[in-house]
Amino acid sequence: TGVTPITIPVSFTVTAAPVPPTIGVSPTNLSFTTQQGGSNPPAQTLTISNTGSNALRWGISHDAPWLWHTPGTGTGAGTATIGVTPGALLAGTYNGQVTLWPNGATPVTIPVSFTVTAAPVPPAISASPTSLAFTATQGGSNPAAQTLSIRNTGGGILNWSVSHDATWLGHTPNTGTGTGTVTISVLTGSLTVGTHSGRVTFWPNGSTATPVTIPVSFTVTAAPVPPAISASPTSLAF
Repeated sequence: TGVTPITIPVSFTVTAAPVPPTIGVSPTNLSFTTQQGGSNPPAQTLTISNTGSNALRWGISHDAPWLWHTPGTGTGAGTATIGVTPGALLAGTYNGQVTLWPNGATPVTIPVSFTVTAAPVPPAISASPTSLAFTATQGGSNPAAQTLSIRNTGGGILNWSVSHDATWLGHTPNTGTGTGTVTISVLTGSLTVGTHSGRVTFWPNGSTATPVTIPVSFTVTAAPVPPAISASPTSLAF
């Protein structure tokens, strides 16, 4: 009983459980817009971060043929480029998603919307009537002028100019915008008897717009022969 007790200190350290890697991404959704048949819109960037601990490794996938991404994998914080390709897509809104797959953690899905707008309708010119016919007498006065009505059957703003291919044809005005009228005239001059053919052409603005040609016919008839008297016999004797 006379022995002194000995105390042995014991320490017990409890450490925090390791936080698994957790992937963070910004922005949380992406939106693209382009015109049908147009160029690819600019690509966008996803910023990737590790909101947990331990090493983060990740991969990327997408679920739409018009989507693309680079790179395919990464480690820790980084960025990924996301782009879209309209190709032959029709006008409308398309939805897809990009998924980030972290090691040992929950995947993150980024919704992607892609709006393809309809291509603008180019201007198209229409002229009425679709042909003109004039008649005059050889050496006589010029026939009355006739009017062509012009309108835009497409979209956008229509600017147009006028030309003709015969010396006896004339027109006014030379240019116009949108709906309008053009006066077509012919000159009898010294034209010979017969039917003469020409055309008036309207040239709309824009490389894809189609010119419109109006056939013009001008019939020149022979001048009437004045009456002339004759008598027979040409002399009498009694």
